[in-house]
Amino acid sequence: DPALACPELDETVIDLFGLADPDAIELEQRAQAADACFKRLRDLGIDPTQYNTETIAADIEALRQALGYQQLNLFGLSYSTRLALHYARTYPASTRALVLDSVVPPDVNQYETHIDGFQRSFTYLASQCTDQLDACDETLAANFQQAVERLNTNPAEVEILHPLTGEPFTFRVTGYDFAAGVFQALYHRATIEITPYLIEQVAAGNNAVLSPLAQSGAEDVLGGEWGLFYAIQCMDEYPFNNAERVVLDRNRIPFLPEWHTQIYGSDQAVCTRLKLPPTQDSFRQPVEVNMPVIILAGSYDPITPPAWAEQVAANLPAAYLYTFPSASHVVYFEDTCAQALVVAFLDDPTRMPADCSKNGDSLQFVASNDILSTRAFYRLNTVLDQPKLLVTLILPFIGLSFFLVQILHSLVSLVQRNQASPAYWLATLIAVTGIAIVVMLILISSDTREIILGFGLPASGIGVGLLLLVQIVLILALMMTQFRRVKQSANIYLSVFTVVSTAFVGWLVWMHLY
Repeated sequence: DPALACPELDETVIDLFGLADPDAIELEQRAQAADACFKRLRDLGIDPTQYNTETIAADIEALRQALGYQQLNLFGLSYSTRLALHYARTYPASTRALVLDSVVPPDVNQYETHIDGFQRSFTYLASQCTDQLDACDETLAANFQQAVERLNTNPAEVEILHPLTGEPFTFRVTGYDFAAGVFQALYHRATIEITPYLIEQVAAGNNAVLSPLAQSGAEDVLGGEWGLFYAIQCMDEYPFNNAERVVLDRNRIPFLPEWHTQIYGSDQAVCTRLKLPPTQDSFRQPVEVNMPVIILAGSYDPITPPAWAEQVAANLPAAYLYTFPSASHVVYFEDTCAQALVVAFLDDPTRMPADCSKNGDSLQFVASNDILSTRAFYRLNTVLDQPKLLVTLILPFIGLSFFLVQILHSLVSLVQRNQASPAYWLATLIAVTGIAIVVMLILISSDTREIILGFGLPASGIGVGLLLLVQIVLILALMMTQFRRVKQSANIYLSVFTVVSTAFVGWLVWMHLY
């Protein structure tokens, strides 16, 4: 505290998503925004050089002393595993035990291994989904290359909501942007399960599936504090990486020759501009401590691979290492076995918890025939997130109200055996199909994996589209027959009902429910 928020970078990075400027111009814009942010922080009396791993570890030790604790259990996730290791090395007497999930070794140069980690994770995905999908193994890699090259040649313009303003915003998705989206998708179990489907669809030219991916990527920009990120990266990581080895790593995936610009290049531009002092070399040495340590790793992890966990464990004589074949980055939050292991370990760090890492459910990959491609639920989330569009929800609300009234009135007419015209019963059928569509959507949404709904309906939801088609036909029939009624009041009601029904169907079509 204070957090190093950088609204200058938030705005710049998001705006760059909509541009097609050369890399050099975009890197300069990012560097200028970072420089402006750090200048503002200094003007506020904040010293960014105090935000590095060594200083944070010293702050933790000062906090321990102030609270009067004899020892601490440290739980590190991703970057903070490096912090936990440094604290344990610097203050061993103050450390009871370490929990390291998705570990970052202090002696690993991250920029030099970034593409290697992506390639390893992608290859593992291709090998694991082969039993469930046809579009896996070599086919997955070929589809990925085709998708990247297609989007680099003809970038897709995807409409999303600007994460800062909530206004419509055009995200220009290149092949490198798509590669970045696939890389991020490999972080989490749910998105891993749908990654082969996304790659296959984009390779085939279906740009509609890019909307949720682009929205998520834009929102991720606001997921952290840019100032803290660059303070740590520019002092603790960037100075220790070799540009030539970064280029060698880049060439591991031939059809992504310039993707490193979005990773190393952008950080290089910022760190060169900020000129923060590098951490001392001793910080980057392997950690050797004797206290109990439990290490968790996910086999799908593209950013902190299991090999890093093995590398750290080799220097820790009291370390217990567990690798989860169906997990990825930050195992603890997505695996109940990992949670149980950590609890058992902290209860008694001197005893190795029974291994359950191989007992979890395997991933259930989504095939193309599992999904009916539609942006309906994604579009609904967009409406709910944008105040200006909330007014459109009045249309389905009014439509459902009319449908319920029509159905109730029809039931009364049946009980009383009242005579009714064909137009009246057409209206009843329209009402029934409208209610049925909504009920089916509710049932589908409650019984379908959330990640699937972001890109379409399950194959079992084909009945929704058929009902929508039936309702459109019935509305057209009602338009043709309603004016044959004798009673003028009934004609007025049916005219209003027709308008409301048409608006209801129009709203469903506008929501891409087709």
